[in-house]
Order: sequence, then C-alpha cells, then structure tokens
Amino acid sequence: MDKQEKLKLLARAAQYDLCAACGTHTVRVRDEIGHWIYPAALPDGRRVALLKVLQSNACENDCFYCANRRSRDGARSELGPDELAWSFDHLV
Repeated sequence: MDKQEKLKLLARAAQYDLCAACGTHTVRVRDEIGHWIYPAALPDGRRVALLKVLQSNACENDCFYCANRRSRDGARSELGPDELAWSFDHLV
C-alpha cells in the first residue's frame, strides 16, 4: 500500500475519533478531495482547520464499541513519522 492509500485509509478511520478536544462545537466538513476537516480553537481564541488522520488503525485491544478493535475485519495500516510528514506536504 503506498503512502497516499495509507493516508486515505487512516483519514477515513479518524472520523470515528470524535473527542471534544477541538474546543468548539462547529461541525466537521469534508474538503474537496474527501478528507475530514475539523475546526479547532487555539488558546488565544483564533480558529484553525485541522486535517485529522490516525497514525495507525491497528489496535491490540478488543473494545466492542471501537471501530478499530482487534477483532474487527478491515484493512490495517500505519504511517511512520516521515511518511506522515511527506503525506501532509504532498496533499495538494
């Protein structure tokens, strides 16, 4: 699986990580190529848009409620730090 395919898979898997850490109640949106973009609030009150992506969707735990649990069928992948940086630099 190449870097772009990994990025698509892990960006799609990140939609299930719906923590409230973004600091805003604004709804996520999709960009023009289908990635989820999340609003985030900085400590000074400014707003920024974040591309949310998992570094890995492989998990050793088997929590029934989790989309990435060990026993769930599906493609598994991970991006190393260099691959993640490369993918971000080459998004557009």
